[in-house]
Amino acid sequence: MTKKEKKKFKGLKKRDDKVAFLQTLVAQQKELGRHDYWKRVYLKKCDKKGIKPPLAA
Repeated sequence: MTKKEKKKFKGLKKRDDKVAFLQTLVAQQKELGRHDYWKRVYLKKCDKKGIKPPLAA
């Protein structure tokens, strides 16, 4: 994620908004061909923080 995307995600409060944002981000990553890498890193970060990912990427 870019710094702007991270800032926008942190500003989202509702779970539905976060899921919609992440779905858009996943689609973007698939288009760029980096979805597998991004998915693995994202899930690892969520696990490290002990939280359930808003989107089962």
